[in-house]
Amino acid sequence: MSPPSRKSKTSSPEPENLYTESLLQKNGIRGQKALEAIQEDRVKQYRDFTVVVGYNDEYIVEDGMCTCKGSEYNIKSDTNKKCWHLLAVDIAERTGSIDYHDMWYSEVRDLL
Repeated sequence: MSPPSRKSKTSSPEPENLYTESLLQKNGIRGQKALEAIQEDRVKQYRDFTVVVGYNDEYIVEDGMCTCKGSEYNIKSDTNKKCWHLLAVDIAERTGSIDYHDMWYSEVRDLL
């Protein structure tokens, strides 16, 4: 009986790795922050909003808009750029990595 085959080091990269590399090349530090937020479960879906927990505040992401100052500036100056909060939500939705909470965001804000 022959031993189980192993993937060689020359095999093609995984699609997720290609996507991540592309994301980082295109978005730099914003892409890196988005990936960190996803890895740290800081992209949260509530009944009414998707929220990204930032370094200093929480930002509501809805209909391709974000409540952060960076998003406001980038949307005015370059519609192809997204803040890292929007990137994080886009990626989390594509990968099924959103931390879902079956409650209203207003209930959470009242507790804070």
